[in-house]
Amino acid sequence: MRADANIVVVDHTHIARVHRLLDEYSPQLSVRLLNSLDDGQESLDAIDEVLRQRGAVIEAHHITAGTSGFRTSYLLPEGRRIYVKRIRPTRLPRTCLGCRFNNDRDC
Repeated sequence: MRADANIVVVDHTHIARVHRLLDEYSPQLSVRLLNSLDDGQESLDAIDEVLRQRGAVIEAHHITAGTSGFRTSYLLPEGRRIYVKRIRPTRLPRTCLGCRFNNDRDC
């Protein structure tokens, strides 16, 4: 049976939680770290810090056309692979033009 863990890393206070998950659960658990759009750069910095502390090395970038983000796979020194999905706000010029949610607060 396959199991995945998607973890939104809000800020540096979440770093210990990510380490605990990686240390305490099976290497077969697929771990994906996601940034928080609400917390912006603070979230991205915390993810980068986790990767630095774990000695992660970029393995590959995965880009899918038509999506609002991309994934990067990292290899940890012990051979475990983790993924980071970086999402960003996306607006479609024609589709979103008349939408009441098309602003920096709601969309």
